[in-house]
Formats: sequence, structure tokens, C-alpha cells
Amino acid sequence: MPCPGCTRPYIGCGGNLNSNVVFIGQSPGANDRPGHPFSGYASRDLDYYLLPRVARLDREDTLFTNVVSCKAVQENMDPELGLQCSRHNLPDQLRDASVIVVMGAYSCKTLGITDLEKHHGIPVPMDLPQYNWSGIVIPVIHPAQASHDAYVLGELTEDFQVIKEVLNGSYKPCNPLLSPRIMEYHTGSLPDLYGTAIAIDTETLPGDIPYLISFSYSFDSGFVCRVSDPDILVYLNHYFNSHRGPIVMHNALYDLSILSRCGIDIPFSRVTDTMILAYNQGYGSRASDDSESNYGRGRQSLKYLAWRLLRFPMLEYDELVNPHYIEAQLQWTIDALMLDWPDICTNPNTFTKSGKPRKPQYKINPVKRHLQKLLDVKNPYDSYSKWNNDILSQLSVVHRPFPEKSLTLAPWDAVLAYSGQDAVATFALYEALKSRPRIRTIL
Repeated sequence: MPCPGCTRPYIGCGGNLNSNVVFIGQSPGANDRPGHPFSGYASRDLDYYLLPRVARLDREDTLFTNVVSCKAVQENMDPELGLQCSRHNLPDQLRDASVIVVMGAYSCKTLGITDLEKHHGIPVPMDLPQYNWSGIVIPVIHPAQASHDAYVLGELTEDFQVIKEVLNGSYKPCNPLLSPRIMEYHTGSLPDLYGTAIAIDTETLPGDIPYLISFSYSFDSGFVCRVSDPDILVYLNHYFNSHRGPIVMHNALYDLSILSRCGIDIPFSRVTDTMILAYNQGYGSRASDDSESNYGRGRQSLKYLAWRLLRFPMLEYDELVNPHYIEAQLQWTIDALMLDWPDICTNPNTFTKSGKPRKPQYKINPVKRHLQKLLDVKNPYDSYSKWNNDILSQLSVVHRPFPEKSLTLAPWDAVLAYSGQDAVATFALYEALKSRPRIRTIL
């Protein structure tokens, strides 16, 4: 029933109120009628393909509803409206459900799933006391997006396969990649790994200056070495090129160029690129939608694929570096403010009409004013992006250079773990992809 005081047209839910699976969307569409949500343009793929041919469900045996059950103006779909309306309607609609399928980013956020791009198609046990319900929640991409993008339909196909498997009890969650042991490689012989893959990754400093090389040949360990030791680089060049097994990289063209600058020349023909391997199997083929996900900065990134296929949560570069970068910026600013910044005379060598020298007038040095403003704001990191280049140039001359965002700012132990995880994830991703053909359609 409509929310108290609501005057908008009420659509409500449609289907079997006793169903054990409930599909929840955002809000009714323009063509929806009372008791018939999802009856417009967005329902075509849902009614004729995803439900009957993939999930093996009859629409009449399921229940469809929305977090907002009335025809709200789309521009006014603020989160509070979804919370208010869903708390009024969903408790009665979910009473017999054991599985909830949440469609679209807005609906997912209302139920507490903040990143649909990262979590779609992954069943999550949830307790939702605001609806007096607990059970399995499966977030999926909204079916309306499939009408405009064939790759979305492929991903929705996989999401609805998961729905079928959860309902019939055949779903097998992937084993998450456990925290690997990362060690710094100094010297010593490495094992002869006939037939085993070796995954290699690189880390650089600003300007693509080589900094670290990481490699792994197992799921539970990885090695990191600094490029400053020429003896290690000579040994690794020999070891990698004499390896009798696959050599794996993610975005190989970039890593090969960095390795070459370190004196490690591996023929491209010997390398398997997991980015290309994933793309050829359909993973990461679609451009990111507007679900606000920025995990790994792209759907073909190692971090995104490691999470989607391996459930391996990887630390982001910004998560590692930004806290230390902000600290370095603040310290640089404080030190710069301690320098002598004399006020500037605004009327030097000026005289009155009678020929008398004018009284000097001064204003605060703009450099000093800018530095003070940086220290006054709540989030100085945002302010540094608005630097006046002239002021920054002056400061760089009289003060030390402005700090660059780089791995060298973070503690070595954290950098070691960050670099090593990339090599382990690349190895595990290769092992997952090489024997895992992806099926795009269900007939």
C-alpha cells in the first residue's frame, strides 16, 4: 500500500506473494501499471531470456517489486526516498523469501551494497533488520542496461546463472585467494620450475623510472627485488629467459618496457598477457557504467579481475600512498611557511600631487597567503590540486622541490606487500583463466 501521505501513483509489487525469490528494482517505469512492475521496455530481455532460459524461472512464480513503489520523478530519486519507501513496503513483500535479487546500483545502495560494479553476481548472506528479513542477497546489473550494450547482456546472463545455481543448490563459491607470503629477494638460486608459470610485475616511480620487480610461481608466496642491485638483475635476466614454462604478465607491453630498461629482455612471443586472456574470454570487455565504481581504475585492471574471479581484495595504489603523500605535502607546506615571506609594498616610489612621498602600503605576500589557506582547509589534498603554477615555481626555487606522489613515501613493509600481491594475483589469475572458458549465451 502507498506510503502515508504519498500522492504519487502507486504501482506496488506483482507476482506470487509467497515466492521464495524476490526481484527488487529501483522504481516503476513509465509503462508500469498497478500490480505490474517491470512491464515496459526494460522487461523484454528479462521476460523472454534471462528468467525462462537462464534462471529457469517462471515470472508468475516470482515476485517483482521496487524499493520505491510509486512513480517518483527520476531526478528526485535521493537515497532517503528509497529508504523511506522500502521500509514501508518491503517487510510484507519479503516475508516468505529466502533469496533477494537486487537490480541496479540505486537498489543495491538502499540495501547496503555500495559497489555494484564490484559485487554483482556474488551471493551475499545478509541480515536486514529494517525489513525483518535475513537470507541470501544477489546483486545484479539492472536489466535495462542490457538493451543498450551486448556485453551487459553477457554479464547479466552470468548473474542469472548464479541465481539458478543458488536456487537449485548447485552454486559453488570460488575459493578466495588467501593472504600470500611476500619476501624480498636478495640473492640465491631460484628453483627450476619446469612447466610452471612465473608471473612478473613491475613498479615504477614518477616518470616511469624502474623501482621494483616482483615475481611469483605459486598461490601462497611472492618475491620482490629492488632494481638498484645490478647483480640481481643479471641473474633474473638469465633465470627468466631460461625458464621452461609460461611467463605471465598483466599488461605485458608496459612491464616488458620497464624490464628492458633494467637489462631484462624477454621476447614478447614468450609472454602470456592475462589482460588479453581475460579480454578474449569476455571479462572486462565493457566500459564501466555509472555505478560509481573505481576499483582498480578499470574493468580490465588486475585488481578488478582478481576480485571478480579470485575474491582477492587488493590494496589500491592511492590507499597505500595517499596518507603518506598528504603528510609529505603538509610538512613541505609548514616548512615553506617558516621561511621569510616579507609583505609586498603596493605603492613603491609614488608621490602626492604636492610632491611628497606617499606613505608605503603593504599587502601580505601571496605565497604566504596561499600557504596559510592550505593549512586552514579540512582536506588539504584537494587544495594542492589547485596550486597556482607561478607560486609553485617560486617556492620550488627558494624552497625544496614539491614532493612527488610515489611509492618511496610509504613504509617499505607496506610497499613490499603491495608489490608482491600483484605478482601473486597475476599468477593466480592465469591459473584461473587458462582452463576456464567463458560461455556467453544460454540456449
